[in-house]
Amino acid sequence: MLKVRIRVPTNAHSFSLQGLFMSAEFPEFICSTFNDLFLVLVKNEGNKQPLSPNPPDGNVAFLRTGSGTNIKKFPVGINLAGNATAQKLFAACDPQKIGCSTSPVKIECALGPETLAGTGYDKETFNGCTIGGATDWLTVAGNVVPGGIVELRLLIADVGDHAYDSTVLLDNFRWNATPGTPGGSE
Repeated sequence: MLKVRIRVPTNAHSFSLQGLFMSAEFPEFICSTFNDLFLVLVKNEGNKQPLSPNPPDGNVAFLRTGSGTNIKKFPVGINLAGNATAQKLFAACDPQKIGCSTSPVKIECALGPETLAGTGYDKETFNGCTIGGATDWLTVAGNVVPGGIVELRLLIADVGDHAYDSTVLLDNFRWNATPGTPGGSE
């Protein structure tokens, strides 16, 4: 976990960053108890609240599907690939070299293997099959109080095992002058 306390610029109402989540648990452990996660926890200090609230648990690293009253939220993790609507976001892999054990969903790998090149999540193991995949670059946003102090906790959680690892690359942190919709998008 990386914990950062930052004074927010007086003209900023939100922030955004981009993350590329990669995991060796993909695709064999989709929809299992082995569900590594990427979280961005936001805590605005003091009694002031942002104009647009963040989720009660503070995590803004989730994907939203649906609309109106049918909105579903999915944390950024391996099990994200088990949801047909959200599956396209976890699609950097080599479709010819995945699924060496029983995989509960058919993976399309729309982004192909290029995103994984040189990351270590592109290595062949287990009879020529690749263990590893990634999301596309996801934009995550959260709301802040102008001029206040915000604490951001960026963490990767290894859930359920210690054998297969995950990582996230972070880039493009920005302050935004308008409130945002908390959560992630492509």
